[in-house]
Amino acid sequence: LHGDLSPNNIIIFEGKGFFIDFDHAKFLSDDGKADTSLCGMVHDGHLVQHMPYDDLESLFYILL
Repeated sequence: LHGDLSPNNIIIFEGKGFFIDFDHAKFLSDDGKADTSLCGMVHDGHLVQHMPYDDLESLFYILL
């Protein structure tokens, strides 16, 4: 789980794209769940958990 996908965190090297900046990254367990103890953001005083589909949505908007 990258946690911070944006155009600023992708580089192109020799025609291939690479994700960089894994400061907010989390490993997924075998059951597909991430350690969410520090994975999320605060919105209006409530913790919003970052999920794998959030990274997919971010990638979709980057590729538009």
